[in-house]
Amino acid sequence: MKTRILLLAFILSTFTFSFKPAIITEGKIKYDVSVVKSELSYLEEMMIGMSTISISFKDEAVRTDMEISIANTTVIHDGATKKGLMLITSPMGNKAVKIDNEVKGDEGKGKYKIDYQSETKTIAGYKCKKALISLEDGTTLNVFYTDQIAPKNRSTKYTFDELKGFPLEMEVKQEKAIIKLTAESVSTNKLDKSRFSLVIPTGYEETTMEELAKFGQ
Repeated sequence: MKTRILLLAFILSTFTFSFKPAIITEGKIKYDVSVVKSELSYLEEMMIGMSTISISFKDEAVRTDMEISIANTTVIHDGATKKGLMLITSPMGNKAVKIDNEVKGDEGKGKYKIDYQSETKTIAGYKCKKALISLEDGTTLNVFYTDQIAPKNRSTKYTFDELKGFPLEMEVKQEKAIIKLTAESVSTNKLDKSRFSLVIPTGYEETTMEELAKFGQ
């Protein structure tokens, strides 16, 4: 009897120590958005606070959707072809911009330094570790990341390629504000490849980044 108990204990301990959560390489993360610091008007801050951002990833493709009350922006990047597509949906008209040059996740962020911290917390059911990201201008951003989520392609304006994991809470510096994204939910459902298509949808007018800047003025 004692031998059986010892054998059972050994089997259970072996299972416990060998079990590791599956690494997520396909799914969708939805983030709540809040303002940490800004020089924006009250109305602009309110609009940001009402927005949501989601990041979807599958194979070599990644898609970022930002939804606010007056306009939606979608950016899709295909890591295999190094090309992308931006879609703007608004009452002023639907615009599409093809991104034919190689897109890099850290493009436009400048140099930065990552200091890994010991602090941890659970976000959307995932244990996350803290990191401080120091930008060239002296700004320090707080990030909480998990090593359980690992998209093959992390080319988004909200993430950092050198981070040892995927952020579920992160501060992002914009022109007049620092905003915070906090994961509300993580879906591991399989995604249809059509969500990452680089074909301009019907109802969108193709334009350039230069023309798009004039359109927003």
